[in-house]
Amino acid sequence: MMQVQPKLILSTTSTQPPVNPSVEDTITKTLMHAAYLYDNQGVRIKNPFIKVYTAVVVAKTPVVINGIKYYKVAGKDEYIKSGNFDGTLRVLRHNAFVYNNKGKAVRIKGIKRLLKKWRLVRTYGAPFNVNGHQMYRISKNRYIKVKNFK
Repeated sequence: MMQVQPKLILSTTSTQPPVNPSVEDTITKTLMHAAYLYDNQGVRIKNPFIKVYTAVVVAKTPVVINGIKYYKVAGKDEYIKSGNFDGTLRVLRHNAFVYNNKGKAVRIKGIKRLLKKWRLVRTYGAPFNVNGHQMYRISKNRYIKVKNFK
């Protein structure tokens, strides 16, 4: 007589926890320019804007909608343009002074703060009108005239 060997059945259960697709990998970023909220089609939501220097929890990786990079707000179906967080690198075409929000040149130990031409500078958002001049924000309460980038 032939003896039958019992079959070994492998378990299909895994020791790893299941991946929850609703959990996002998030990071807290500070807005460097007041920002509007957008929906997943890139259309502005009618909510008021988010104030500058506000910390916002967003997804780590940006999303491209209609060719524009956005960060998804954690836990919501709302998006903020990435330029309000990350800024844009621009090349100075002329030597440039750094100004404060009153339009006065910033001084360090009595000497005006000057940035040399051909330097890369990170600017945030659209230009501001500061004391009658169009300026880009480069950090908190620090601005450079737009004409120095042209």
